[in-house]
Amino acid sequence: MFGDARRSGPWHGCDRIRAVAVFGDTTLDMGGAGGATPEMVVATAVFGDVNVRAPEDCAVELTGVALLGDNRSEVGARSVSPGRSLRVKGLAVFGDVKVS
Repeated sequence: MFGDARRSGPWHGCDRIRAVAVFGDTTLDMGGAGGATPEMVVATAVFGDVNVRAPEDCAVELTGVALLGDNRSEVGARSVSPGRSLRVKGLAVFGDVKVS
């Protein structure tokens, strides 16, 4: 709350990650995760932003609800490795959930 958080590097032993931003920003950089990317990110942004940076070889699906905020994906067409996917479920209330 009222601050920023950033996490990057390998993600070991987790299938789901919960990211919360309340009056601040949270950034999850999964680009260096290799094959250990979690399958789902549950992102909640309340008067703040949650930014998820997906690996280049990963299919991305963004779902969720936005109330006076945005859930948006900036992931373009990409070459996807078999079995590599990331689902992001976003709740944005006066904030943004962004996947890039």
